[in-house]
Amino acid sequence: MKFIANVTCIALMFMLTAESYGDEIVAWDHDARLISTPDTLRNDNNGGNTATGALIGVNSGGVDNFMLYFFDVNSASGITTTGAEVTIAVANGQPGNVGSAEDTIRLHEIAIGNAGWDPGSDTITGADTPATDGSVSFLHRAEFNDPASNISWVDSSGTDVANVLGAFSEIGSQAGFGTPAPTNITFTIDAATAQGWIDNGLAGLALTAEDGGNGNGRFNFLSNDNAVNAASSLTNITFFTEAVPEPSSVVLMGMFGIAAFMRRRR
Repeated sequence: MKFIANVTCIALMFMLTAESYGDEIVAWDHDARLISTPDTLRNDNNGGNTATGALIGVNSGGVDNFMLYFFDVNSASGITTTGAEVTIAVANGQPGNVGSAEDTIRLHEIAIGNAGWDPGSDTITGADTPATDGSVSFLHRAEFNDPASNISWVDSSGTDVANVLGAFSEIGSQAGFGTPAPTNITFTIDAATAQGWIDNGLAGLALTAEDGGNGNGRFNFLSNDNAVNAASSLTNITFFTEAVPEPSSVVLMGMFGIAAFMRRRR
């Protein structure tokens, strides 16, 4: 009797103190491309990569800028996820490119039919840098010198669309920020969407900004490809898996059950 009661108490003590755990799988290997809406001074793709940050939103010249990302999510292959977080690192030290909480920053998923787009190798210089090498532009998923070779963006049904705005759908949003700027911003992704990225692939994400009326709804992000930006790992996708009991917990729970059964038998 006494021995069985002690076993029961010990087993219960270990069962209550044993922890459950879940995994976090971080996919940070990515490429990025800044693209712009056409205007009288620019081609439909004035963009590229830069080590110091890239602006999204309407700039002082009235041109709207978007950031496109491609993430390699193969590190999460085969897992079942309970959800994910997309973290985008902010480029500090850009006081002229900070809006306010009145503005809205939006995250969009690019339709899977656009998978494999090329971010190109251009760098942002302030001059017109049109895509002519098959890399992405505002109007085309792949743009070349020869217009007949251009490949259109497609929507979720695979239908050609006029520009990139028809090729993505919003999956998250949050208020903008002022100064001091945060280190990063994070979007929460539901389990169904995150699992779809693992099972079916992720064609990419797009980041946009909407001005709230203050006329300064633009933001800079450290969001370029790994070769350009040493801090690129700060921009990533974290996939979460469900917590499971540690093996020791399972054994101890079994001991508790056996001991309790033996005590009843006595």
